[in-house]
Amino acid sequence: MLVAALAADPDDWRSSCLLARANLELGDAKNALDVARRAIALAPEQEWPHRLASLALSGQGKHKEALVEARASAERAPHSWQALHTLSGCRLRTDAKSAEAWQTMTAMLAVAPDEPLALTQASRILQVRGDSEGAQRALAQAAATDPTNPEVHNTRGLLALQGKDSVGALQGFGSALASDPRARAAMVNFKITLYGVVRRVSVGCFIGVAFIGRAIASNSNVPIHTTGDLAAPRAASAILGAGIFLYAAVTIGRVLLQLEPNLRAAARRVALADVRMCISLGTVLVASACYISASFAPRSDLSALIGVAAVSALVGFYANKGVRPRFMRLFSRRR
Repeated sequence: MLVAALAADPDDWRSSCLLARANLELGDAKNALDVARRAIALAPEQEWPHRLASLALSGQGKHKEALVEARASAERAPHSWQALHTLSGCRLRTDAKSAEAWQTMTAMLAVAPDEPLALTQASRILQVRGDSEGAQRALAQAAATDPTNPEVHNTRGLLALQGKDSVGALQGFGSALASDPRARAAMVNFKITLYGVVRRVSVGCFIGVAFIGRAIASNSNVPIHTTGDLAAPRAASAILGAGIFLYAAVTIGRVLLQLEPNLRAAARRVALADVRMCISLGTVLVASACYISASFAPRSDLSALIGVAAVSALVGFYANKGVRPRFMRLFSRRR
């Protein structure tokens, strides 16, 4: 319908803005930027096209260019909380600790003191600036204003993730998805958090393989770089290796068990729907099975089992190694 409206009136900058916003909602930042720039050419004095261009540039990781457009938007509408929100988001990604970031945040809150999106933005900026208590207060105020807002829950997950709390992060992102299944930022963050848990397990498996392999080498009379009594090194290697494997085995289970039942089911659905996640989880299971088998297998099979476990752990790590939390603060459902 928007395309038809533009075809009927190609000089309608409002229709171009609506189409750019629709592209942003679909995650198509490139087309959104093209349409937003067309709207800027039609109405350079309006703030909305510049704001949409800023969001599209941020979606492509071009934060300095996004900051320029956000400034242009705020200059044209200094009392618009949406324009200040976009500028504040650019500051968050470029220079959150600067005086300009603080001034933009306070101006935004002065215009919209009860707007959940403004409060969650302020919460992130305060967290980056080291004011954890202020961040939690702003987030609590946003939750009190609109407890079902997905961005409120998404921000709660981000703050938990910054505090190394994977369970709290998954709960926050999962609650955001429960409020709005289309919340793209929450889905991306949910997956990234799961990847992080699996990555830690894979690393634990590989380190465990190294220590257990050393112990097996000692028991198999394979020379190692020590001399004399090897009983203590063997015992230490076996205990440490078993401890790391135990950590690897219980980490995912602990995270899932602490989640609410509906979020646990959501985590399973997300994991099973992602090929790389399935590969990572599968290889971790293979590595754990090889370890258990090595505890009872004949000595002649130990080296092969440990080798398979090592390869499996490496594959599990590298299957999601390229996934980074670069989307953590880039996308949110801004209007």
